[in-house]
Amino acid sequence: ANLALITDNRYLPESMFIGGIIPGPKEPDFEQCDHFLCPIIEQFRRTWSPGVQLSRTADSDSNVLVEAAIILSVNDLPAARKLAGLQGHSSGLYICSVCDLQGKNSIMDTNHSRWSCRNVQRMRDAAYAWRTADTLAQRKKIFKEHGVRWSSMWLLPYWDPTRMLVVDSMHCILEGIVHYHCRHVLHLDDAASNKISADGFRHAYNWPWEAYHPDNVPSAYAVPEKHIVRVGKIHELLCLALEGPKSLNLLGGDPQKPLDCFAPASGLGEFAVFSNHYSDFDATYQRLNRELASTAQTLPTNTPETMQHIRTVICNTKRPSWVNSVPLNYGLNSAGTIKADEWCTLSTIFIPIALVTLWGDNDGVAPPSNDSDEGLLFQALQHSMALFQATLIACRYTMTSDCIQAYRTHLTKWIQELRPLFPHTQESPPRVNIHMANHIYDFLKLFGPVISWWCFPFERLIGALQKVNTNDHIGGPLESTIMKSQLRVANIRRWLRRIDCPEALKQLKILFDKCFVPTESPEEHFKPGSHRSYVKHNGAVFSPYLTHEGNATIVYRPNPNENPIAGRIEQIDNIVTLNGTHTRLLVRAHLPLPKASYDPFGIFPDFPARTYSTHMKDSLDVVDLNDVVAHAARF
Repeated sequence: ANLALITDNRYLPESMFIGGIIPGPKEPDFEQCDHFLCPIIEQFRRTWSPGVQLSRTADSDSNVLVEAAIILSVNDLPAARKLAGLQGHSSGLYICSVCDLQGKNSIMDTNHSRWSCRNVQRMRDAAYAWRTADTLAQRKKIFKEHGVRWSSMWLLPYWDPTRMLVVDSMHCILEGIVHYHCRHVLHLDDAASNKISADGFRHAYNWPWEAYHPDNVPSAYAVPEKHIVRVGKIHELLCLALEGPKSLNLLGGDPQKPLDCFAPASGLGEFAVFSNHYSDFDATYQRLNRELASTAQTLPTNTPETMQHIRTVICNTKRPSWVNSVPLNYGLNSAGTIKADEWCTLSTIFIPIALVTLWGDNDGVAPPSNDSDEGLLFQALQHSMALFQATLIACRYTMTSDCIQAYRTHLTKWIQELRPLFPHTQESPPRVNIHMANHIYDFLKLFGPVISWWCFPFERLIGALQKVNTNDHIGGPLESTIMKSQLRVANIRRWLRRIDCPEALKQLKILFDKCFVPTESPEEHFKPGSHRSYVKHNGAVFSPYLTHEGNATIVYRPNPNENPIAGRIEQIDNIVTLNGTHTRLLVRAHLPLPKASYDPFGIFPDFPARTYSTHMKDSLDVVDLNDVVAHAARF
């Protein structure tokens, strides 16, 4: 996509460059993928230096030197690592493409001040060393030590994967940690509640192990990089309820060095360890001094009442027409697979409303702060809302430095409280998405709102390409048919916009646009009559509540200098003046809650919701369209 275009045109099919379609039927491995990538990167290397001479452009009739560069690459996590020639996200050592944290035991680390960016020059040198290695063994050694192999992206002199290989919020947040939190943490899914851990062991107790770092241990007990992963493995094993022969060889290999490191880092003091026997004894002593905690007593988050309340909120919430629908039977197997845009709607509207009204309101007062079921569910609510507020901020169409900092604050709170509140999450390895979501903070500072660099436009394009009729002729003809069809569509759209397009075809285009394409005429164009059934403004449709109740619920300013309030559009009028005709809204405001009433949404500053009275104001406010702040969903 061309980032120089305005957002209205940037992601149109005719404005996007398709470099190619990789033949199937199976996904290519890294080396095969790089062969398809190389010709495209060669083109971009030439467009950067020396550039491309164009005979004319839209702004100039003479020769113009154009320079183009790849600013960023947007992929899901596996594709990003494959494209950049980095170790996979499930590797035991290099888990991140941005920072130098190593080992899966670092995934839950939120000490951002201790993170440092990977050295790009070292990565480049390792990639070229891998490329020029004489033997396969040398390549394997380089890849194991540095986590980098050759990728054609390194042909670009400006390529920096730590700043240009962005973390896609669609896959990382919506389909990643939001999906994980709802299904595997809260178990808001009938299918998820019946699953058991894959290893067959449960956690006997919980302990906040600190991830290995050289600063945590004396220099005599520092371990090589290859043993860092096994230190984290010891932390994990010491929390398990181990029994039977299966538990005897879980660590594997020689545990001497990791156990030597574990002792001083865990508070056992600095002392010489002479044999595996004593190391094992000291680790066992450390384990037996911990408080037991059973994961059998999990929070009752997935009760039938909770699931039914969520479905009630989905069914009864009035929402604008532009908000995507979600399955009304959410949580049931019959609901099917939840897509990314549905997770976005669920996590920013429906599930927060449902959980706050269910767990955050104890008959008009705040729930107790104790270990009762109500108190624990209130803690689960605060933890969940930390993630949902971070998601809402990440998906904003505008971004400020305060919003970016709030995103990190909420995400950090969610990560730090995940395992203490929900011990069952320790029964499976932590997900790399949890760590990578931290780096969306960095890319928000670099590139602004994620609407400019998430995968939604490209996924829609892929969906359109998949609908092309190819007769399933795989192995070349299928991909060629898809590419040619897309080129024809783009060319005919461009041709129909040419000035010299025949008049007969222009008339056909007008009919086609009326049927399939939103009109490009001014949004506030005049409609005859004194009343209107709808009006379009800034891309949104507003209607009286008798026409569409969802499009009638708005947040507006009664006067330009007043704070926004919620209301309902009663009527839309055309007003004729000496300066022409303009549109006004007649809005009935919702009355606020009495001052002594408890608003459960008030404790979540970055979730823009309020509780209003069921009564409405008797008089109507006359509102200009420019005083409308936003649509609102109402439950």
